Amino acid sequence: MSSIELAAEAIAMHNVKLRCLLLRMIDPEDLGHAVSEEVRELISQALVRPRKEDE
Repeated sequence: MSSIELAAEAIAMHNVKLRCLLLRMIDPEDLGHAVSEEVRELISQALVRPRKEDE
């Protein structure tokens, strides 16, 4: 693998870990019990990707 591919893989893995943490923070049966409703709503909105019209 080239250094660019290794860097891209590292970034992708970091993004996966961040997304997993955010999903845990909005799950009321996991970390969500320790996070306010306002924060859970902000995280939920940030995780939703708008659909492209051509999809």
